[in-house]
Amino acid sequence: MVKYLQILIFSTTILLISACQGDDGSNNPVITIPVDFNLDFSEKLNANRNGFMLEVETIKQYECENYEVDFQVLESDGEFEITLEDIVEPLDCIAGTGHAHSTIDLELGNNTSYELLINLKDAISNRGILTVSPAKYSVMMEDLAGINWTKSELLRVPQTFIWGYISYEGDHSLELVNNFYETIEAEVEMTSLEIGDYDYFLINENQELEMSTNALYDTVETFYFSYDSNANQLQEWVDKYNQNTENAQMSLSIFTDKGQVFQ
Repeated sequence: MVKYLQILIFSTTILLISACQGDDGSNNPVITIPVDFNLDFSEKLNANRNGFMLEVETIKQYECENYEVDFQVLESDGEFEITLEDIVEPLDCIAGTGHAHSTIDLELGNNTSYELLINLKDAISNRGILTVSPAKYSVMMEDLAGINWTKSELLRVPQTFIWGYISYEGDHSLELVNNFYETIEAEVEMTSLEIGDYDYFLINENQELEMSTNALYDTVETFYFSYDSNANQLQEWVDKYNQNTENAQMSLSIFTDKGQVFQ
């Protein structure tokens, strides 16, 4: 283990000490602490209980792609204390440059809010509140010393919800695409979502779903619906409409609020 974080903390402490006096020699503090870590959160969809993860990444890049951030988590009723301990050099370097990164799993109970204490070793502490609702996760920090949140809230994928994308080749495939929408029309309901980031996808101001795809063909359409029926039906749709024939080329992928993937 390489003690990069000790050097980081030492440098930050020097900045804090030197910042205790203003540029004009007064005692008015001018405190500037460099941001060394980006923090983000994500949700892992599951059929039983969704998982909540804190993503930690260094601003600095290293000479291997697989450096990690060493951490400790102390959990008490309604509070998480997370201490970023060190930057860990990998035993087997993956060639290239990359940010040190770690994923921290947090076991959320039934609370609607949790106190957060995010420490950089034993030198810097940042306190805040994580709020949990059926609609979203949000964080509000009192302090941001050495850390930066890439977003302050994450919207949650609603229950009984499916989304996905169709990719197809050429106008000759449109009949098959339209036939898919006609087939599912009686089984799904149109719905609208709050604009924002749902981790797995974005909803833009036009109520369009944006997501990363592994599209097989040039033309791509995304969709989303409310769906509260048999998941086997989703696989049947995928099997029926994934075609690569002389008459039509179409690929269909469907994702669910329970983390299921059909493609």
